[in-house]
Amino acid sequence: MEISKYRESDLEEIVDLFLDTVHEINRKDYSLAQLNAWAPYERRQEIIESWQKTLREHISYVARCEHKIVGFADLTLDGQINRIYVHKDYQNRGIAKKLLFELEKEAYQLGLIHLDTMASTTAVPFFQNEGYDIVNEETTIRNQIALQNFHMRKEL
Repeated sequence: MEISKYRESDLEEIVDLFLDTVHEINRKDYSLAQLNAWAPYERRQEIIESWQKTLREHISYVARCEHKIVGFADLTLDGQINRIYVHKDYQNRGIAKKLLFELEKEAYQLGLIHLDTMASTTAVPFFQNEGYDIVNEETTIRNQIALQNFHMRKEL
């Protein structure tokens, strides 16, 4: 597996990975209505257009296995882990951990004192295993549907 900086040519494959992974992996913790609100297939083009800007502006990494994107992650310059997703067929192989390591390394170089993320119910155990603590539980409204998530933080 290879970790590299995000390139704009990665965008469509990343969005497809996101959509498929949310619908497959997160279905154990979220209803179909919640999954459709979080990752609406019919809004794929809107997501592409929105993420094009943010992935370029953030510190963004991509994980590849045999030229296939199997994960991605991005960090804002003020220390917010915005997204970290691993392909539905490549779960539990250490990919998220390696992507998180790259983000944390960047955070140290920026002189940040902590990192924050809004973790899904599904992702909480992963972040806890990596030293993140729950700050509080929150409810986000997407497309008029409530989604439970958790503000998590790690002191650096």
